[in-house]
Amino acid sequence: MELFTVGKGKLVGPGDYTNFTEADVIAMAKVLTGWQVPAISSTTTLTAQFAANRHSTGNKKLSARFNNAEIKANDKQEYKDMIDVILSKRSALVLSRENSIVGLYIMKSRQT
Repeated sequence: MELFTVGKGKLVGPGDYTNFTEADVIAMAKVLTGWQVPAISSTTTLTAQFAANRHSTGNKKLSARFNNAEIKANDKQEYKDMIDVILSKRSALVLSRENSIVGLYIMKSRQT
C-alpha cells in the first residue's frame, strides 16, 4: 500500500504512519485473502483465482486515516471496494498519477 498509493507518512504513534495505520494494513490484507495463482505448469500465463474457503469473511473496518471506512463482506469483489477507499485519499491520487503501472492496474481492474 505505502509504496505506490498513499505514501508512508511520518510516524506519529505506535503503528500510526500519518497516512495509514498497521490496523489498516491488516484489514486490507484480509480483503486480499483467498486470491491465489495456481502452480506454474507448461503455461506461461498466470491467472489469479479466488478460493472462497481461504478468504477472511466479514466486514473490514479501517481507521480514521481512511475516514473509518468499512469494506463490506463481498468475497472476491472486496478488492474493488478497497481500491476505491485507497484512491479516495488525495495522497493516493497524486502518487498513482506519477506511477503509470498503478494507473494501468486500476484501469484494468475496473474493466472486470
